[in-house]
Amino acid sequence: MRRYWFAVLGSAFLVAQVALLFVIGVPESFDWPVASLLAYGLAGAAFVVAGVHRWLPLPADSVPWYWFAGGGDILLGLGMLASGVSTTLSDDSGSLLFGILIALGSLVLVFIGIDYARGGVHLDLSTFE
Repeated sequence: MRRYWFAVLGSAFLVAQVALLFVIGVPESFDWPVASLLAYGLAGAAFVVAGVHRWLPLPADSVPWYWFAGGGDILLGLGMLASGVSTTLSDDSGSLLFGILIALGSLVLVFIGIDYARGGVHLDLSTFE
């Protein structure tokens, strides 16, 4: 797997966010679903930068590509956490369990993102080279 797949994934996230913004319009209040969508959009931008890092005028030694990939995973996990909180706060008892499961699953993405940002202590980042 190569790093350009981060750019493909990030572009898909950004296109989905623009489509949602076009369909539902600009939200009037900032609540948990809006925080989730914002985190997904920022994750997409971070993934795009991680995927096209070698063509950007950034010094490779000072800002490595895996910082952006890790930040994208962390933001993706935080977006899922906000989505889980939003689901948990709804009135349905079935959505309480679903929201808790989403929130717990989001922590896995956050920990993967932290490991990416650290340079791949537990995950092998050389597969993306």
